[in-house]
Amino acid sequence: MRRLVLFLIMLAGTARANVMCTMDDQYGCRWLAVAHAVDDWPPFRKDRERADNLIDALFRIQQEACRANNIAACSDMLATLWRHPARDFGAKPDPATAQEAVKLAIQITQAACERGDALACLKRSLMHPKMADPALGLLMAEEDRLSRAEDIQRFQLAAEEVFSEAVNVSDAQCRTGNDHACAYLVELGFAHEDSLIYAHRLAVEPRLSSPVDPMRMISVAVAACDDPAPLGCRALTENIVLRMNSSLREAGQKLPLLAALHADLTLKCELGIGAACFALGHLAETSQEATQNLTLACNAGHPEGCLMLGYRLYKSFLQSARAEDLVSASSVMEIACAAGRVMACDFLRNLSRQ
Repeated sequence: MRRLVLFLIMLAGTARANVMCTMDDQYGCRWLAVAHAVDDWPPFRKDRERADNLIDALFRIQQEACRANNIAACSDMLATLWRHPARDFGAKPDPATAQEAVKLAIQITQAACERGDALACLKRSLMHPKMADPALGLLMAEEDRLSRAEDIQRFQLAAEEVFSEAVNVSDAQCRTGNDHACAYLVELGFAHEDSLIYAHRLAVEPRLSSPVDPMRMISVAVAACDDPAPLGCRALTENIVLRMNSSLREAGQKLPLLAALHADLTLKCELGIGAACFALGHLAETSQEATQNLTLACNAGHPEGCLMLGYRLYKSFLQSARAEDLVSASSVMEIACAAGRVMACDFLRNLSRQ
């Protein structure tokens, strides 16, 4: 029975062998590179070349988006250069590539900041020409700290001038159903937090005032989950839930904010909004609850829900060795792969080789 299942998986995996990283699948591409870089992430095989190729593909996608004036992509590109988890296991960026990327990111974000884009100003406050030295990564030598401090304060001040208006405008537009405005508001909130953290790390007096209220970000992002696959709802599931859930738990603030978030998402999930069910899967207190919510997300057509559900079912198979668990895992991975999720396609291909 298991051989038959693996044969069918092999056919499916071969058919999906050419699925590549996309702008919409950065999360999966990022973690697939890690899966191929380490020794113990079954069914993925350690493949240093595959991991490096995935990182390079992700970087190129983000680089092209940055050239097209996508501010978030510019900072993501720099993070992929140095802070991608798979970098710890293999190739580091060459100096020429790093220098070109930093120059591009600074050029795009600074121009947007000068046009009055609050997000660009916050992102620019986190950049510096010395970032082009891959030996330093995102850390500065002491002699460069003053130069970095000037950069941080200059662009924080620029952001401060337009920040409140940007929050109010994007909030109002998001509430009318503008997905881009919802995503922008979420990005604003976290960029503000990142800039403050970075200033404190370098012992620089910050020039920013009050951040976006967490519940405000939650409410607009949850509102964006009314649509099947909006940008704002994706920002909720990939940023707010993962990041805020962790920070609120650490701060001991779980009950007031997370209870409200959980109630809103539960209502959306009951209405068949897959992204809301996916978010609930991250907030779940138990493994059973997580599986139930991810199943609802997958049934509602949410690709990442299918991806996470498939891997959960596969882990059950590793413990139980039951063929039906393997069949279930493979079937939902097929859905995710058909939706273009590269990690699901690689999962099927690697499973077929066992």
